[in-house]
Amino acid sequence: MKISQRSVEALKPPAKGSHSKVWYDDKATGFGVRVSEAGVKAFVLNYSVAGRERRATIGRWPEWSADAAREEARNLIRGSFGQRSSIPHLRRSLRYGEHFQSNQP
Repeated sequence: MKISQRSVEALKPPAKGSHSKVWYDDKATGFGVRVSEAGVKAFVLNYSVAGRERRATIGRWPEWSADAAREEARNLIRGSFGQRSSIPHLRRSLRYGEHFQSNQP
């Protein structure tokens, strides 16, 4: 699916007892939107650091637009986030020289 403001708005919460569901963007590897059982929507990025798979939350929708979250994901994937990233633990990881690579399950 192409993640856009309209597509995120249309996403429905998963069935009760499912906790959350993640939908991934067709083109931006590892970039997705997670919807909780309570209906909370947040943009995420799957990546690996030093061989360990992680998922970072970029930010909640609608505070973050789909375009802004995709741009943040691109910055993270490029490894160019340095001071620009709003995700502190990713800045720390790369500051200590760990390998960064985007992953999509």
